[in-house]
Amino acid sequence: MRTKQLLFLATMMALPATGQNTIVENYTSLMAIPRQFSAEDKPILHFEKENDEGHSIALYNDDIERINTINVKDGTFNYSLKYQDKTREVKEITKTELYREHYRDLDEYYTFEQFLEEERWKGEVEVRIENGDTIVCATNPYYITRMSMSEYFFGFDYFGTKYPISYTLCKDNVLYQVRVNYEATYTEWQVVGERTEERSCETPVIYLNYINFDGGSSNDNYEFILSQTLFNDDEKFEYIVPKMTLTDISDWSSISPEYGGNVLTLTHSTLISDYAYPACRGVQILSSDGTVIYDIDFGDEFEADEYDCQYMTIITIGGKNYLVVEGHSKIDDENTDCTMFYRINKQTNSVFKVNNIPVNMRVKQQESTINVRLSDTSEASEIIMTNSVGKMLGKKFVPAGENNVVFKSTMPKGVYNVTRFQNGKKIGNGKIILK
Repeated sequence: MRTKQLLFLATMMALPATGQNTIVENYTSLMAIPRQFSAEDKPILHFEKENDEGHSIALYNDDIERINTINVKDGTFNYSLKYQDKTREVKEITKTELYREHYRDLDEYYTFEQFLEEERWKGEVEVRIENGDTIVCATNPYYITRMSMSEYFFGFDYFGTKYPISYTLCKDNVLYQVRVNYEATYTEWQVVGERTEERSCETPVIYLNYINFDGGSSNDNYEFILSQTLFNDDEKFEYIVPKMTLTDISDWSSISPEYGGNVLTLTHSTLISDYAYPACRGVQILSSDGTVIYDIDFGDEFEADEYDCQYMTIITIGGKNYLVVEGHSKIDDENTDCTMFYRINKQTNSVFKVNNIPVNMRVKQQESTINVRLSDTSEASEIIMTNSVGKMLGKKFVPAGENNVVFKSTMPKGVYNVTRFQNGKKIGNGKIILK
């Protein structure tokens, strides 16, 4: 056995060194600039990390040697919203008992005083008389139930401990665990003034997904931020940033503060700004030295929302390159989900709009969920999510008349496909990039 071990060791020592290790420190998100958009017609590895101002992107060649580091800055879109504030007062509180559960009988062996002593060992309690009944409630319920004061007492910030939601009732020498509900009636809302709230949203550099339909190969599918010869033929690197404005269309979320929140609602704010929702109405293509190469306005008829403008697509089809932007547009006086195509022509030094195509499905990620919005809901649909190699990860049935479906976003980073079927026929497809 030892002879075999020595022979194996000698063989291992005789193996030549065929390569070297390269460590890329503190960088994540391995991407690549497509060879079609690099000066040497070779893919360039593209490592990104965030810094205080935006992104630091380290570029490596096919020998895994760093050839450049480009810093690109994220922007910020600042805007103001105007609100009208209102207040009202409580007129009356109505209590409704939800349930009463027997807890324990009192007798000469277990008295009410003994019960109180046990409760006080747990924490502070208060004894009250209500309609002839004795009520025992904890005044610091966290130590007993791990509930906060606002969870345990109705309108705690306004009434204090006056209205406990659960307590022990002593009635006819029997202890009961009781849970109640309170409802308030109010005076009319009174306007107390207007205020302006300053807001901002980030306008980060745009992530691009490249699809080469001419190549017919999954190897021609890249994600990248920087390119080199996509928009011109010099050796400088370039990237895209969104141009933001405010619109009166809320595509996915409400701007107004929540009406309610706490059970007791004494204040309310109404958004009165006509234009309140950030939207992307154009893009700028910037050189790595900060020069503006192109300044593109989508025009009033098309815009992308705050999320959609973070991810765009470059496609090659028929030897032509297009910038593809998802958003919405006014078509026949209706706000319709659309895909906008911009032709990139280096020969004529131009980027120009080609077409605006309505779509029947939009996909977007919000925090831990992926939302799919549908148009044309006259028939039931089936929504299937797959990964980049076609493995099905989820399937949802959407009845006729419903226009939204939600997937939980528990998948790792990557590009995923979402496909819509009606009566077994594929009628729509979209992509989502999970970061």
